Amino acid sequence: MRKSFAVLLVLALPLAASCKKSVGDLHTVDVAADAAGTPAAPTKVSVEVKAGELHLVPGGVHTVGGSVRSNVKDLDPKVDPTPGTVHITQGAADVEPSAITGEVVADWRLTLGSTPMELSVDGKAAKTELDLSGLALKSLTVRSAAGAVDLSSKTANPMTADLVDVESGAGALTLKDLGNLGAAKVRVHTGMGSITLDMGKRIDRDMTVDVEATAGSINITMPLGVGARAEVQGGKVTGAGWDKDGDAWVVTGGTPAKVTFKIKAGAGVILLNAN
Repeated sequence: MRKSFAVLLVLALPLAASCKKSVGDLHTVDVAADAAGTPAAPTKVSVEVKAGELHLVPGGVHTVGGSVRSNVKDLDPKVDPTPGTVHITQGAADVEPSAITGEVVADWRLTLGSTPMELSVDGKAAKTELDLSGLALKSLTVRSAAGAVDLSSKTANPMTADLVDVESGAGALTLKDLGNLGAAKVRVHTGMGSITLDMGKRIDRDMTVDVEATAGSINITMPLGVGARAEVQGGKVTGAGWDKDGDAWVVTGGTPAKVTFKIKAGAGVILLNAN
């Protein structure tokens, strides 16, 4: 019996070693996926990247297009287009970048087309940069475990968005020209990271913006002359271009509140700006 056990053990060791993954040669994988969508029935687009860098920009020919440069074939993009849906993931669910030997390269450069869509992005530990300028978005959901998220929208969303929901466990969140997305409801939450929120110059509908940072700072900028009210719990508030109004803050000389902020902060500083 002892001899049999020893043989099994020796055979198992090479098998375990063979499962270990390591980086390889750099290669590029093209991405092209299409799904029909209308304003009444938008395409559901989801992109999940575990590590590396994810860059999304408008102007694509396909619903989702572009290319991915990588040195790990097991982390190449997997595209699952079904009617009304495009789902793109970084490798199989059981392949984790942290378990791969060597420096992993995963540079995702994707484009989004003009199809009306409900967009969901999960960057996990990746650095995520989203340029959503002019995209037809019915809703936007962004998640990040630890990677930084940088989101901008330089031109207006041609649709009326229902919700923008951005959340990170520990990464910094930077959102610029948020008013261009035209969402009635916005939620921006982080645990240990900071939040920088610039509403931009275009705000053409009433908005409710829920902002929460458990431990990080919050920096919010409103355009002058547009009414805003901030209801704050916790944190230390500094207002530039804002006035104290009871337990809340309002933009100096603004019209009746068009944007209502509901802000929760732990030990972080809250900076309210209007310019």
